[in-house]
Amino acid sequence: MNRKTDQVKRAWEIRHQKGWARLKPDRIILAWIKKYRSQMGRTVVDLGCGSGRFLIPLIKMGFEATGVELTDTAIRQLKARLAKAGLMANVLQGDFRRIRMPDGAFDSVLTIQSFQLGNWSAVKRSFSCVARMIKPCGLFFLRVRSMRNIPRGAIFENEKHDLPKALRGPTYDRVYETGESSPNHHFSRAELEYLARTCGFDIIEGPKECRSRKKMARGPCVTGQWNILMKRKA
Repeated sequence: MNRKTDQVKRAWEIRHQKGWARLKPDRIILAWIKKYRSQMGRTVVDLGCGSGRFLIPLIKMGFEATGVELTDTAIRQLKARLAKAGLMANVLQGDFRRIRMPDGAFDSVLTIQSFQLGNWSAVKRSFSCVARMIKPCGLFFLRVRSMRNIPRGAIFENEKHDLPKALRGPTYDRVYETGESSPNHHFSRAELEYLARTCGFDIIEGPKECRSRKKMARGPCVTGQWNILMKRKA
């Protein structure tokens, strides 16, 4: 595990210890799963599955589900929830970009707020990883941060990018509760469309931005998340 990944892991250990498991599935993604259930195949992997807020509903729907998670705390919480519900899933621990999985191993892929953890180079590696592990015509459900709620005073990285500056989302070092920082990326619509196109996906739904008003330490703010459903080209 590299230094940046280790910093992210420590930060998310704290978040899961504070009750991240109580979060419910995002309604837009859940609605899409129900809508396209018959097209999702049998095997589904949830990258960054946490304590199972999507993984458990997927299992209950009858999918053969695999969860990949970085933190020890979330893994323990997930296994406890699975045992309590009498459910089974294949659970892998680590950075999904570094776990070896066969090409075309899954019919569908789901990832919620995991691809934003890193810079533009890491984002591209994540998309390429999904493109390899998903079968032709497989569905890819993705939720990432939009360009809202960027911390005041954030220093943006001057990174190599594939799009003109006006079409890019920013990458900045996000400071976590541990006091450590790690790159985070907020996506533009153009970036999602570019990544889908260059990695061999057709966009089926979205990108749709979901906005919510939250109380933060620095005061009320509007956060934003992109929701997008893609289909791997045959």
